[in-house]
Amino acid sequence: MALDIPLGAISRVEKMGGASSRGENSYGLEITCKDMRNLRFALKQEGHSRRDIFELLFKHAFPLSHGLPLFAYVTQEKYATEGWDIYKPMEEFRRQGLPNDKWRIVFNKGYELCDTYPTVLAVPYKSSDDDLKRVAAFRSRGRIPAVIVRCSQPLVGMSGKRNKDDERYLDVIREANDTAKLTIYDARPSVNAVANKVREDSCSVGCCDPVQILHPEDPPFTDASREEDEQHLSSFSIIFCIFSAQY
Repeated sequence: MALDIPLGAISRVEKMGGASSRGENSYGLEITCKDMRNLRFALKQEGHSRRDIFELLFKHAFPLSHGLPLFAYVTQEKYATEGWDIYKPMEEFRRQGLPNDKWRIVFNKGYELCDTYPTVLAVPYKSSDDDLKRVAAFRSRGRIPAVIVRCSQPLVGMSGKRNKDDERYLDVIREANDTAKLTIYDARPSVNAVANKVREDSCSVGCCDPVQILHPEDPPFTDASREEDEQHLSSFSIIFCIFSAQY
């Protein structure tokens, strides 16, 4: 059996068992991978072969800790296609029919607006550059709502702070989608949302009537509201997600 384990996928390498270990598969190596794989290799105690394997694997799985260059710089593999050219954001936005009279394109130059967002963003046409800066100041890590509409939680905190620029920006998104109600899906578990609120973040947006907030723990839609809910959920552009800003 052959296993394909990229060195960069290895998260941890540990020795399993010791010289006094007895029993089948009680002595060897355990490799924890970043892709959720956990691999255990049983080795013979004679000859201390485990030590050499452990040291060699540990050194090359974590090269920077041992003063070595990363594997990618050693191999310098050549590719027929330049990786940075595979995804072209403007072509993707044009495929979605953007920009148009409701949405415009802005450039996150130098990642100054948000250092975890791409350089090209689609935002409501009615929002000015100054609006975006003010909204970013009220959003954790500056993650403003943008197409495909996602954002971080607003910095509401335990005192329930409000921000008129942020609320107006959400209303502009609602208007850009020609809908009476903006549906927000809070992708965080409720326990995370509560913890974030303690440290000045929150899942509340303070926009009153035009906003509907859904949580992962919410019960299934009722029959009475199913038709209305499905109408909102049918278009990705009128839903945006709140993600934790820790990642």
